[in-house]
Amino acid sequence: MKQVLSVKIENNRGTLKNGKLKVDMPGRELCFDIPLITKGVNVHPISIPEVDKPTLAAFSLIVGSSKWMYKSVIKRKRHWKIHLIPFSHHDIGYTDLQPLVVAKHKRYFDKIIEYCRESEDYPEEARFRWTCDTAWAVKNYLDDPRTRGKDFLELVKKGRVEVTALFAALSSPLVSSEELIRALYYTFELKRKYQVPIKTAMTTDIPGHPWIFPQLLSKAGIRYLSTAVNQTYSQNNQLRAKAPYLPRPFYWESPDGSRVLTWNADLDYTYLEGFLLGCVEDFRKEYKNLREYVLSFHNEDLKHLLKIPDRALPEHLELLEKKGYPYDAIQLRAPSGILGDNLPPTFKIVETAREWNEQWAYPKLIISTNAEFFQYMERAYNKRFPSCKGDWTDWWADGPASSAYETGLNRRTHEELASAEKFSTLAFSINKESGYPAEDISKAYENMMLFDEHTWGMHDCFRNPHSHSTKIHWRIKSSFAYDASWIATDILKKSLTRIASNIKTEDGCYHIAIFNSLSWSRTDLVNLSLPLNICNDGNFKIIDVKTDESLPYQIVDYLPEEKIYRIMFIAREVPGI
Repeated sequence: MKQVLSVKIENNRGTLKNGKLKVDMPGRELCFDIPLITKGVNVHPISIPEVDKPTLAAFSLIVGSSKWMYKSVIKRKRHWKIHLIPFSHHDIGYTDLQPLVVAKHKRYFDKIIEYCRESEDYPEEARFRWTCDTAWAVKNYLDDPRTRGKDFLELVKKGRVEVTALFAALSSPLVSSEELIRALYYTFELKRKYQVPIKTAMTTDIPGHPWIFPQLLSKAGIRYLSTAVNQTYSQNNQLRAKAPYLPRPFYWESPDGSRVLTWNADLDYTYLEGFLLGCVEDFRKEYKNLREYVLSFHNEDLKHLLKIPDRALPEHLELLEKKGYPYDAIQLRAPSGILGDNLPPTFKIVETAREWNEQWAYPKLIISTNAEFFQYMERAYNKRFPSCKGDWTDWWADGPASSAYETGLNRRTHEELASAEKFSTLAFSINKESGYPAEDISKAYENMMLFDEHTWGMHDCFRNPHSHSTKIHWRIKSSFAYDASWIATDILKKSLTRIASNIKTEDGCYHIAIFNSLSWSRTDLVNLSLPLNICNDGNFKIIDVKTDESLPYQIVDYLPEEKIYRIMFIAREVPGI
């Protein structure tokens, strides 16, 4: 095997012709023709036998009677393995209205099936693969009976397509622990029903995650987490996110000692690495689009991206080595274009990988999935990676804060839906004839997660906040919070009514049943509306039937049109559920 050296010749004399470059190495003497050396800096690639350790070499440039000498140590070239991860970031509603994004991703999955089949006879490293950014698009595809769901699931079982663990890319400051757990329900349903492997979690764009995250993933049997923090989004020349400077990969360890092997995408490239480094196709033809996109943010800190076309893959790998990256493999996310959100798959990555590997032994381009990359790293390095502990703070709070009412409503639904689930379970255990509202609960959680999903407005909403598309997008987005709320309230009311109807009383009095959804006794304020006909013009008592004590209460409002009193009183030591 040979390795390529780039020999730089600085010529201050004018054009030189018919030069020869001699390279003396231990046990070898090589000679290369240099037919033309123009004035200025010339770079000539030469191929020499591969060295397996640092080797001193003497270079002699001979042109006519002139001779120049130079000595240098030739280093062993690392046998790089570049795991390319074809994917499309699920930014629900960022590039188009939400229903249109759903329709696009359904078409993308049909293409994915076709590309996997078309590349079946390609070399293993060049066969098309796909990693699903979240399971949201998978659910939309498999729930539609018109799609090729069976073909898709077969590719998942074969490892050509990877379904990752999370339902959606959630905005971390909003989610509760229960919601994070629920974000795994759909994929584990697929695992039980179709034996679909769920090995990795994948997050894109969002800046961070709560510290419970590695514990949750590890306890669910998920060993790997692939993240890509978006550091390019800014406002008023201020970055809105910053990725932590941590080794790659590293074990993220939770307070209880659970951990997941974590890889964060390159900080300079966010989740566009593979495309911008030329591993998908020639990125230079889209450079104009990149320039316009970056400059639209008016952020000086982002202009380093405009130099990327001059830094192709080999230069990037050399930079990693200089920075001390110790391993022989990296993961590069590989969307099909510069604006990596909701983009279709491309077959060009297959052709690029095949042609590259036919020309070069290393770096080897491997079309891969998250799981394949992580499994290789653990096998090759015997899990010898550093561990890090701590919370990974999410900075993106301005979107949720811009919609304070709906954000507050959805956060209230987090608690109300958890209570509704508990009491509907209790109601079902008392009387199974009315059934258990499993589908309604799942629908409420899905709406809750779609509101807490990280997309807050279309791509141009901050420039055009009153545009038609911005308003339609928000109507759809906010409807997720309202739908989750009314479904949760409806489940809660029905379940409490079913439970209360089974409470037997024989004293002829009206009774108030108070329920505590927590697991411990609770003393708290009760707000209640009472029908006018049982209140005796406000002259009534509230008696604790357990202690026979008369409880003080306050009439908060009297609404004659609705024929109700609104009252408040303190209920003490109500047992937990």
